[in-house]
Amino acid sequence: MSYLSKTERKKQILDAAMTIALDDGLNTLTVRHLAQKASLSVGLIHHHFKTIQELKCEVFMQLIYKNLDISEIDDNLSLTEKILLVLGFTESEDELPYVRLWNDAEQNSQTSPEFNKVFSIAIEEWQKSVKKILESAPLKNHHENLDDMAWQFIGLTLGLEGLAKFHSHLFTYQYMTQLVTHLIENKINQKV
Repeated sequence: MSYLSKTERKKQILDAAMTIALDDGLNTLTVRHLAQKASLSVGLIHHHFKTIQELKCEVFMQLIYKNLDISEIDDNLSLTEKILLVLGFTESEDELPYVRLWNDAEQNSQTSPEFNKVFSIAIEEWQKSVKKILESAPLKNHHENLDDMAWQFIGLTLGLEGLAKFHSHLFTYQYMTQLVTHLIENKINQKV
């Protein structure tokens, strides 16, 4: 093991933890699993992170900031397609680990007060990303509050995902995408 500064070592640990979270899921991230994958000692990981929850919180937020970076979205996509992408309605193999990450984070938020705070911040960042996309498009004769519109899109997305857990045969990916697309198009084309 080569010598790294404290900052470099922490980054090495975070990078390895983020890889595990995306490849295997956030809930598979344990100190032992991380130590084994990154060829680090358990003690070294504990030196940088007091608890596994602290590490998971930081990993989740770093990955979410990366996932919600709208500067990476293709400018050739329509406004509806951009919003659908940020809402998680994509069949892209690159995005599927992030869908699992959000689902794992939701589970963690129900059992950990520390993670619950981080999850709330992530939801607010998600809303800001949707709003930025709305602001980037000319919505002529449109006077609805963009904050409210972004929250409506997120609310429908979360609600449908919740229903899909109980009625997966009714709420297929295609059906949920159709419902959200319909709401988006109605909202962005609505004139006052």
